Amino acid sequence: MKKTEIKKKKTLESQPEANHRISLRLDPETNKMLDTYSKIVSTTKTQLIRDSVSSIMFLNLGNPKYHNPKSIFSQSMLHFLFDRCNDEDLLELAQISYDLSTSEIAEMDPKENFLDPKFPEILAEYFVKYILSPKGHGWFDECKSHKRGKFIYIVGSHNLGPKFHIFLIHLINLYFTQTGYQVQSDRQNPSIGGKNLKKYDMRHVSRKFYKFAVKLSPISLD
Repeated sequence: MKKTEIKKKKTLESQPEANHRISLRLDPETNKMLDTYSKIVSTTKTQLIRDSVSSIMFLNLGNPKYHNPKSIFSQSMLHFLFDRCNDEDLLELAQISYDLSTSEIAEMDPKENFLDPKFPEILAEYFVKYILSPKGHGWFDECKSHKRGKFIYIVGSHNLGPKFHIFLIHLINLYFTQTGYQVQSDRQNPSIGGKNLKKYDMRHVSRKFYKFAVKLSPISLD
């Protein structure tokens, strides 16, 4: 690896900047809601405020002036809608998602090259954190990525059904072909029941959770 590449990787993986302290005042009603919700989700009010700020900026919820304003759909609603898509619809949805996400990221931080072909593992981290995870689009209830040798793995679980799996494979390929990677193998294993079902209203769709796993390899290896 060249010295310039080593230097760049160290920059990408450098320690985060020091935290900044911000003081704010909350009206009694908002403070009560914050206190109640923080107990429900078992987190501190400070962390909940941090997560809320990140979500509102990244998702642009409730901002009709944004060029791609967002609306919230429950997971059961998304499951219902994905189940009624054909393969062509799923591919088109993946393309729309990719086009909008890349344009939004470029607008928020024009200097951020998250599609750098030298560091596909950085893209995997971004993809998991800002798209799949509960703090991103909330499609997965848990997920993570790691690199082993030349291969990248993304694993997690969701309850959005088998059609969502097809959509996600299309979306992953759209992102990672830009870095010289593509999906080599994938699998989803449905599991019926389980304690996690209590967290969701799934009366209108099949009550199944899916374990998702995908392996990406350099295109040159295929």
